[in-house]
Order: sequence, then C-alpha cells, then structure tokens
Amino acid sequence: MTAAPKTVVITGSSRGIGRALTEYYISNGWNVIATARNATSLAQIHPNAHAIHSLDTADAASINAFSAKLDPSQPVHLLINNAGILLDDTLHSIEKSLLMQQFETNAVGPLLLARALIPNLKLATAAGSPALVANISSMWGSIAENDGDHYGYRASKTALNSFMKSLSIDLKPENISVISMCPGWVKTDMAPTGAISTNESVAGMSSVISNAMADSKLSMSGGYFRRNGDTIPW
Repeated sequence: MTAAPKTVVITGSSRGIGRALTEYYISNGWNVIATARNATSLAQIHPNAHAIHSLDTADAASINAFSAKLDPSQPVHLLINNAGILLDDTLHSIEKSLLMQQFETNAVGPLLLARALIPNLKLATAAGSPALVANISSMWGSIAENDGDHYGYRASKTALNSFMKSLSIDLKPENISVISMCPGWVKTDMAPTGAISTNESVAGMSSVISNAMADSKLSMSGGYFRRNGDTIPW
C-alpha cells in the first residue's frame, strides 16, 4: 500500500527561497500548504499546491486565523518558517520601528506559528512519523561571525535561533525536532547580489531537512546549520 503523502507548511511561498522550497516539495510529492500575505498571487504561482492560505507572520491575529483554518485532524510533518524581511539599518540609521518590524517578522512570528501548529505536529508523531520545525535563519544570526552593520536583521535572526533552541528543548518530549539553517548568500529580491540561486540553496537545505527528519534520536534538534550540513557557531 502506498504511504500517504507527508504535509509541509511553508511561509513566504510567493517569492525567492520560499517559492523555490514550495516548488521543490510539490515536485517531490508532498502535500504543500503554501502561505503568503497575498494568497491570490499564490494560487497563480503554485496551482498544484495542496492548499493556499493568507498568512502574515508579523501579525498574531493572522497566525491564529491561519491555524484555526487548518483541519484539526491534519498532521503536519514539516513546518518551514521561511518568511522574513531585511531592512537597511546601519549604526546611523537605526530606528526603533525598523528594529521591531524585523523582530516581529523574523523571530516572534516563527515562534508563535510553531506554537500554534504543535497539535498538528503531534498528530504526525502520534502516527509514528517524524515532525520537524525548520527555520530559515542566516549566518548573520551568529554572534561569533558578526562583522557589523545590519543591526536589526542580525539581532532578529539571533533571537530566532535562541527561540528555536528553547523550543527544541520544550518539544523534545513530544518527539518534535527543531532546527535553524542558513540558506547561503542567495540571489533574491532581498539580496540581488547573492552568489547562488534559490534552487542551489534549496538543494542543500532540503538535504539537511531530510537528515533531521531521519534522525530518530533528535540529535540534530536545537542545531544551527549551513546548507551543507556544517554547524554554525552561535
């Protein structure tokens, strides 16, 4: 008997890395629940997605509304927190509003969404399948590798890493794994001078995700990885 397809929820599916991730998992037979702030455009971009939903990860009400729309009997095997923003804030241009926008989208939103989907992730593990929360972080979230500038983005990704390390500890009894990954310097609207394509980035990250989902002992959970699987120093 053919196994039922696994289900993945992906945020920020309309462009860049999120679009490539969505295309990758659709092409590999997953039930993809694609989300973005503009759900209308998503239906045109990903006509073969299992489901399309509007979701603004900077808005707690939007997160709650999205989780309420999910079938309570729907297992979620993989949540990819991809949606993020990068605002140009230097030492002399920092403003509180710029900092808070990046924290809300890049760190707080992913944590609140992961918490909202815990019941669905637990349904996957209860059926004997792995469940993983994979977060698209950045090497700029590393304090050890910080070389200055982009204060809000760096700090928001550091906060994301810290949140997800804590979450990995709290969800370990539920057999749910949590990791953070750097996608590399990817050529997107956010980084037009990027060195690699979105498909190159996704090829590496999907391998890390596969390894984490096959890790029954959850030894990778709580880790912070490059797209080639190497560990990034905190």
